Amino acid sequence: MSPYKSIALVTPWFYPTPGGVSRHIFELAKAFSMMGLKVFVITLSMNTNNEIIFDNKLKKNGIEVIRLNIHGSLKGKTFLYSVYATLKHMIKKGIIDCVHFSNESGFVFYLNKIKLPSVTKVHGSWLYQNYQGYRNWLSRQDLRRKIALSFLYISTSSIHKVTYKLAPALIAIRREVKDMLSTRFGISRDKIAVVPNGVNHELFNPRYNNSKHSYLKDLSLNIDSDVKVVLYIGDFSYLKGFHFLPLIIKKVLEKYRDVVFLIVGAYTDETYSRGVTLLKKYGALKARNIKIVKFVPFERMPMIYAIADTIILPYVDEITNVHREAMAMGKPIVTFELREVPTSLHRQIAMFVPRYNVHSFIDHVIELLKNEDLAKHIGMNAAKFSLRWSWNSVARATLEILKNQINM
Repeated sequence: MSPYKSIALVTPWFYPTPGGVSRHIFELAKAFSMMGLKVFVITLSMNTNNEIIFDNKLKKNGIEVIRLNIHGSLKGKTFLYSVYATLKHMIKKGIIDCVHFSNESGFVFYLNKIKLPSVTKVHGSWLYQNYQGYRNWLSRQDLRRKIALSFLYISTSSIHKVTYKLAPALIAIRREVKDMLSTRFGISRDKIAVVPNGVNHELFNPRYNNSKHSYLKDLSLNIDSDVKVVLYIGDFSYLKGFHFLPLIIKKVLEKYRDVVFLIVGAYTDETYSRGVTLLKKYGALKARNIKIVKFVPFERMPMIYAIADTIILPYVDEITNVHREAMAMGKPIVTFELREVPTSLHRQIAMFVPRYNVHSFIDHVIELLKNEDLAKHIGMNAAKFSLRWSWNSVARATLEILKNQINM
């Protein structure tokens, strides 16, 4: 039984802002609430009607969202101080027992040595994990983006290092993040627990796969229900391997014409525009074979997965929420090898491709399109494999780490 009655989850990224961190905090907040804890989510305000509607729904489930109204170019840094001031006030009122920080959000809190059980979740540090690949990608950007991204790297590195050093405990979402924290930041491995993300099996479930025709209509996608759909989900970024897409699309279409590539996930108009420009540059953008959707709300994502025959995840990042959700939906995926999943399960729960071997990646996509029995076999096994991931397990593991700090 947990000694805590309330918990604050701190993150600058929360709904309606899209992304993996938003989804993580949302699911974890629900899991804590189901366990009987009063949950507070401290995050940034985007000043939209959508967030008001969303927050009111959560409040009915015992989750209170506190949105900090911060503006200006230093919004991210100001958020760190505002978090400290907000938590200090809540502690004084006696309404929180412990805190779960995301990435660097506990920076000022830790600098001021606040005595309250806490843990910092490191959702991923791709700038450090894939440094050489990041440098190669950065070299292809224009001067303005080179300067901006370089300053981001330096600033992020310094703040993260101090935050992680001062935190009493760290949770890494996968083993490679723990390795990075240990080797690059010199943090004791005993201080870092690896707790994989969960998946919402009620929302992401193979039973939805029988409604492809109606979902195509609901989503207003002009795609024949008999045509095979290859789905890419990501924010059109380097991290999600969007730069691999032009070659993948071009080569697959040369050998398998009766297919539509559905590309979903651009968070902003700017990333959407850059993605379209890249596809046009390499001659991959053909109206008949490519459909691009900027962003799909979380609750409609099962519909997107359901209409896919094959899901391609050429991510630079390692295993993500998308990998787990796709598997839970019983979909065959093609992905670069994942350290968290044994490669011996290649062709059993997914098509695992040696990292950045794009030509092999293409061959595996074509094989799945041609071999429906293999695709079905992989999808069924993937759904069973995904049952090991649950948000309830993540919540229990987090509380156990916090519990260990009571007598420290």
